[in-house]
Amino acid sequence: MSELGHEAVPVPSPGRPGTGLRRDSIVRLLATVAAAGFGLGSGIVVARNIGPVGKGTVSMLDFTASLAGATASLGLAEASITMVRRHGVDARTAVWTSLVAIAPASVLGAIGFVIASQLAYGDRWSQQRGTVMAATVIVPLSAIGRVLAGAVDAQQRVAWSSLARGVEAAVTFVMTVLAIAVVGTNAVGALVAIAIGWAVSIALLVGCLIAWGPLRRPRRPSLGFIRDAMRYAAPIQATVILIAVAGRIDLLPVQAIAGPASAGHYSVALTIAQVSMFPALALSVAAYPRQSSAHSQDWLDLSEHVTRKAVAAATITSVIAIASAPAVIPALFGDRFSRATGPAMILCGAAVLSAAQIVLGRSRAAAGHPSDLLVSFSTSVIVMLVGDYLLIRRFGIEGAAIASLVSSATGLAVILAAYRRAFGPAFHPTQVLPRLADFTELAAVVHRRS
Repeated sequence: MSELGHEAVPVPSPGRPGTGLRRDSIVRLLATVAAAGFGLGSGIVVARNIGPVGKGTVSMLDFTASLAGATASLGLAEASITMVRRHGVDARTAVWTSLVAIAPASVLGAIGFVIASQLAYGDRWSQQRGTVMAATVIVPLSAIGRVLAGAVDAQQRVAWSSLARGVEAAVTFVMTVLAIAVVGTNAVGALVAIAIGWAVSIALLVGCLIAWGPLRRPRRPSLGFIRDAMRYAAPIQATVILIAVAGRIDLLPVQAIAGPASAGHYSVALTIAQVSMFPALALSVAAYPRQSSAHSQDWLDLSEHVTRKAVAAATITSVIAIASAPAVIPALFGDRFSRATGPAMILCGAAVLSAAQIVLGRSRAAAGHPSDLLVSFSTSVIVMLVGDYLLIRRFGIEGAAIASLVSSATGLAVILAAYRRAFGPAFHPTQVLPRLADFTELAAVVHRRS
């Protein structure tokens, strides 16, 4: 029996950062890039067919519905990985209990999403009711998808959760083309396409978990698991929301202050900048199960290793994105979206800082200390919202991008200070700065794979 009183399963040592981590990181990156490509294609179809206002509406509702779904997942996706990998909890208990727990939370999340949307649209509610109802389906689907992907990652099958992510984006793109470009629907069709993508992804994850055993036979939910998991889940849940909020929350003040067309332009800038984050996120997802079962100095070495590689990769992709943005944005989205170029370039710079912040914070969460990640992103969100209020009226969407840059720098400073407090002289911020060897190793990996 494990220390938490659940049936134990073997937890292998994470070992040194090596081929396993590189393989999983590359697989995750390839899936993320593929998903980004399909996501970009979906955005282009929406933008070119229903314009900036329609693009802004789809982006806003998809973001808020996904945020409600993340809230409804109760943080159990990441907490389950920690419980299974670090504490040896039975994987079947973790996944079945998590699914039962999020069922009522998903219903409440969907109801809250509808109420919040009705308040936000006010007099325009009657015009947007159908659009909001279509987006509501995304809430429970995204909650279920997150928990199932976490269960797959807890098995250290990152390749399969990555495949599910790519399938979701591919199906969404195909359905978006059919709904918008072929059938000629509006934002409702785009949101239904997103929901269908989630549903197909969930079917794939369920099939995997049935084949491997965790979902093969029903398991009685464990109150003990919920009690123990919530020690991690509560702060992780708040942090998942804050990370999502920090990535897109400035769409809300942009829409409120500068209008829906500006929100459409800014959503394109965010899309371009988020490309710079993909390698860092892939590394973080691949490393999380290993970090959950690592201890002491091995954990710190692995965290520094992953962070250096993530920052190096984010720097390379940001430079490429900045150089190509003036030509790529009008070519892909149309001349009406040229205004997004300046903010996109600023946000690409912020992405490098965010990469370090996310990887360092998630590393602490994997080790059972999610409060550091929570404090870091809480600080970022507060700084961003204050900056948006002060800068958008004067500088427009460029002001929102500057606020994002400052908030990322502030949040990174907070998480670095947390590491310094935790490890003292054993950690120095310069240890996570990428070295020439990190860049050359990344180049070598890309060369071999290409």
